[in-house]
Amino acid sequence: PPPFFYTHTPPPPLLRSLVGSEMCIRDRAKANTEKMIYKMAEADGNFEAISINPLHVVGPLMTENHNQFFSWQFFIWQLLKGNNFGHWDGKQLRGDRMLWNMVDVRDVAKAHRLATESENATNGSRYILSATDQSGEKFTWQLQAKLKELFPEIEDIGGEEMDNGKPLKDTYDSPRSYCTKAIKDLGLSTYSIEDTLKETGESYRKIGLL
Repeated sequence: PPPFFYTHTPPPPLLRSLVGSEMCIRDRAKANTEKMIYKMAEADGNFEAISINPLHVVGPLMTENHNQFFSWQFFIWQLLKGNNFGHWDGKQLRGDRMLWNMVDVRDVAKAHRLATESENATNGSRYILSATDQSGEKFTWQLQAKLKELFPEIEDIGGEEMDNGKPLKDTYDSPRSYCTKAIKDLGLSTYSIEDTLKETGESYRKIGLL
């Protein structure tokens, strides 16, 4: 199917059915939990519930402890160390191909603060925190190319399996979404993907992991 674009609403049932039952069950549980909390807040009347839903969160680390196994920053680190995406300790832990839809961790934190301050955010408001625009949506091989551009001094940067400069296999073109609603309603000002990726890599250097 063609790619779908979302700003704040859940995917339609048809799309959820296309990506596997386990993921659908997980997503349905998340959506149901949100609805339950909205109803609780409405019934109580003393607080409002607002949802912040981030996608692939990357951005600079402050300490080594932030380099959590299987986090998106962790996989950026592995790419910068020359390992293909999903590869760790001699094993392929997950597929090496995906569409990265990246948001800066600092933008996620800022959105939480703005949501508590903005009069536009009320009970039941929900915000997808994802790419600002298409520059933050990259297939693994495109992410590899961007990292090579930002870190030319690193000789070997990992990516995905390629054939004559082209991806060996096609990648499913999803998830496509943007943080448009957070920008419009909350006044969120986002980092560029270049700044996010560059500062992610530099933070690994500062804490001695790269």
